[in-house]
This record gives sequence, structure tokens and C-alpha cells, in this order.
Amino acid sequence: MVAHPGEPLPTAEPGSSLPPVKQIRSVASELDVKAAAARDAALRMPLGDERTEALRTVTVLENAAEMLRHFLPKVDAAAT
Repeated sequence: MVAHPGEPLPTAEPGSSLPPVKQIRSVASELDVKAAAARDAALRMPLGDERTEALRTVTVLENAAEMLRHFLPKVDAAAT
């Protein structure tokens, strides 16, 4: 979806297909767990191309989790 300059930004309507915040946080947590497991496995590998690729996969998983959290709505700490 593209928002052109001067046009109002689209908003999520009730019943829309956007996932709830808790579900997004859950996915981000799962990605963190997968990244940690992948890092442990990669660090046990001998040096070489396979280990390098495994560490790149770790970085992708960590970045995906961080991006999900970055785009979540900010919640006031006192409200939680």
C-alpha cells in the first residue's frame, strides 16, 4: 500500500486482517529464541563457509525480531 503526499494515511478498521500486538510480540519472541539456538549451533561449527552462512542466518533472525518490535505501537510503561 502506498500513501501519497497530501492523502490521509490508512487506518486499521475493526475486523481488519492486521494481527494483534500480542501476536506480533509472540512472533518476535519466537524469532529471538530461534536466533539464540541458531547462534549456539553456529558457534559450535568449525570455521568456514557453512559457519559464516549460519551466522548470517542468525543476523537475519535477530533483525526480523527487532523490526517487528520497532514497528509495534509504543506502550506507556505505566499502562502495562
